Amino acid sequence: MPTLNLHHYKNQNQPYVAKIISDGKGKTSQSFLPKVLVKKSADGTYGDYQSTVNEEGFYRIGNTKPEDGGYRLFFTTPTGNKFPFIKDNAQIEDIKSRIARGETISQIVTALGL
Repeated sequence: MPTLNLHHYKNQNQPYVAKIISDGKGKTSQSFLPKVLVKKSADGTYGDYQSTVNEEGFYRIGNTKPEDGGYRLFFTTPTGNKFPFIKDNAQIEDIKSRIARGETISQIVTALGL
């Protein structure tokens, strides 16, 4: 399972990883994953965190380095785990709408050709 390293910048909100889930009413909501502080600044106001993704899904990573943030899709293939960034806004909205309709991650991956 992938472990994400999240950098917490001084004077900013703490970083987070949230799984995008269906609310059962045709919309999506977020379920925040726990994180662990692995390194703290000298003054204790910021630091680095880690969060582990334990199941397939569509995740939003926020309040961290720009190259680490954004949306990622986690799925398993016969050759191993895949965790690509999804950067295209239209594709992000398509995945969210599919999740809202109750499609599984494997159905989404097949539909997107990933």
